[in-house]
Amino acid sequence: MILAVGHGKGRLTCFLGDIRGIVDVSFGKVDMVVDAIIVAKVAHANRPSVNAIYQVGSSVRNPVRYTNLQDYGFNYFTKKPWIGKDGKPVKVGKVKVLSTMSGFSRYMTIRYLLLLKVNLFQVSPQYLSIN
Repeated sequence: MILAVGHGKGRLTCFLGDIRGIVDVSFGKVDMVVDAIIVAKVAHANRPSVNAIYQVGSSVRNPVRYTNLQDYGFNYFTKKPWIGKDGKPVKVGKVKVLSTMSGFSRYMTIRYLLLLKVNLFQVSPQYLSIN
């Protein structure tokens, strides 16, 4: 849900994952997920483990791939855009799914770090002095 809102607001431009990977989507089934986690915790209460991982999902029965999620989000927010604080609709693009950490790092460097460095050079010299 948080990813969907980020996309709708135009803030989520990329995501690290396998475009062919299967995603567990639990819209409207949050109560069942919470119930399953509570049951798992109670069942293992006498066997505490620092490394316990609980995963609840429905990807076997209703598989959704990242590529489907990418299309669903783009289509939905193109037809029903998020309305920004200024009262104007937010235009979204397709979320770029990057499959490797090196690709993600490269994307973040080009998209954000270089812009920050360019903006630093445009700052008045009084802010760049080192004392």
